Amino acid sequence: MNYITKAFNKKLAYLEQAAEPHELANHYRVKIEYGLIVLLGYLWNKNYSRLQPEAMEVVAGRLLQPTLGALLEITRTLDIDSEVFGIKELSKAINKYPQLRNEKIGHGYVFQDGLEDLIAALSGLASTIFTAPDSLLSVDCDLILVQKEVNSIYSGINFASDGDNYHVWRCPKALREFEIGSTYCHVNGQYHKLSPFIEIDDKQQFFVFRDVHDRLTGKVRYNQLLQTGTKSREWPTFVSSVPDGDTRLRTPNGTVVNMFRPNYRKYASSAESVGRIRFWQAA
Repeated sequence: MNYITKAFNKKLAYLEQAAEPHELANHYRVKIEYGLIVLLGYLWNKNYSRLQPEAMEVVAGRLLQPTLGALLEITRTLDIDSEVFGIKELSKAINKYPQLRNEKIGHGYVFQDGLEDLIAALSGLASTIFTAPDSLLSVDCDLILVQKEVNSIYSGINFASDGDNYHVWRCPKALREFEIGSTYCHVNGQYHKLSPFIEIDDKQQFFVFRDVHDRLTGKVRYNQLLQTGTKSREWPTFVSSVPDGDTRLRTPNGTVVNMFRPNYRKYASSAESVGRIRFWQAA
């Protein structure tokens, strides 16, 4: 369990007591998808560099406006050591979820007569996904936001796994290096990077990956968890070549500029006429 999971559990308990079934079903869905993104972030940071170059390109390309199915395929590709899909209970629950989501929710709306069954199904899958043994989602995990480095000491915020407390976090650079502005999971004395798929900002708001909006800038779009909100952030790890037809160029200093072909042949000037302006001569 981690700070965000505990927040979901509190919200779900309230919605159940308040008899708000539509919101209850929606929060179960978001909780499950948050868990899937956590696993994706963990495997991405651990195994992406182990993929063959061709597989890297395919995986990176599928993050552009991905479907749920695409995200799960990426997770399978990254699960080189079968840390996720090698856990039978977890794998079975993950594989069931897309079908349930498409059949029961899809692009439509679930009415009152179908809500009870939907909530029961989502609750069962969520329980399995977050309690399956030997999974990152089933262990107590502190979430760490690394904010700065001063005098070879990293500092930030530790969101405790109990879901109730957060406090100042510090770690010497000599112990290990961290990326400023990134989110990590700290469990059993080890740090696992979850960024750029899980995002925590300085206002202690939580976000989950939506898509890579722009490969040239590495711009990622996020959806806020437990509230309605969005944000964007650029990540160098997602900067890559752009498709044919894109009219932009990334300069060596990181600036993005538009490319265009000049529509003129020469610049005509005259020193004979004082105050007379000559413009670009069109081709």
